[in-house]
Amino acid sequence: MSVEPSHDEDPIEQLLLTAYPNPERKGCPGPDALAKLAVERDTKSDTWYHVRHCSPCFAEFKALRDARWERERVRHQIKRRAWLATAAGITVAAGVGGLAWVVHERDELSNVELAQVTLDLSNETATRGVGHEVTVNLPAIPRKLDAVTIILPRFSDEGNYQVAILKAKSSNEAIALAQANTRRNGNQLSLLVRLDLSKVSRGTYWLGIRLTGRDEVYYHPLPVG
Repeated sequence: MSVEPSHDEDPIEQLLLTAYPNPERKGCPGPDALAKLAVERDTKSDTWYHVRHCSPCFAEFKALRDARWERERVRHQIKRRAWLATAAGITVAAGVGGLAWVVHERDELSNVELAQVTLDLSNETATRGVGHEVTVNLPAIPRKLDAVTIILPRFSDEGNYQVAILKAKSSNEAIALAQANTRRNGNQLSLLVRLDLSKVSRGTYWLGIRLTGRDEVYYHPLPVG
């Protein structure tokens, strides 16, 4: 059994709610210790051992843990909506005022060589939950005008995607943003986007990918150097 809540009804947790009655509350650590466990999630502590063998304490812990998880879920939704609003605002701005700039840039940079970069996410699956951070190791992307091919995770849907380079998931500040339609090569889908990172400082940023019209955002740590 995990100290974290399950999205499905956990039969072990249901059993623990009744399997160890302790009407006299012998050895119970108290509400402060249970609240601390719900936050710190220390599975090696004496408190956690007791909770697993005391139905009243487990019930109290479960209520505290689930409340904490719900607060984190709500905070994440707020951050995600802020990011989507930021992305939409940048996209609208580009559509209204950026057309002449884009055409001018293409003329002016017609002889500039683009750095060709491939980011392969094919070993991931597109069935993760909303806002999940993906642990695939991506190569460093150069601080140049980059032509980036993104190989999408297996089972991704076809369509138009938003691609953002973010300073942090919490700040929702995009330093580069692009949109592209999927390209199919056999069973593999990919995106080709152009990102200008020539003035970006070296460091680790976040690659955010979202299918237009959906809420799910997939985050990938991305070094820029």
